[in-house]
Amino acid sequence: MSDEETKQMLIDQYFMLLEIKAANKEENKVLDRRILLTKMKLSSYDLDLEALENLFQ
Repeated sequence: MSDEETKQMLIDQYFMLLEIKAANKEENKVLDRRILLTKMKLSSYDLDLEALENLFQ
């Protein structure tokens, strides 16, 4: 898998996790950890994730 494919997969995964979190109002520590892990992986690509995060606020 190329770097670009990996980056796109992580962006899709991060978006999906944010959608799940927005739909579920109860605390979910497993979900929160997965979001954090995915965000950390994406940070290695030096991407601005603020636009995605703002969609769910």
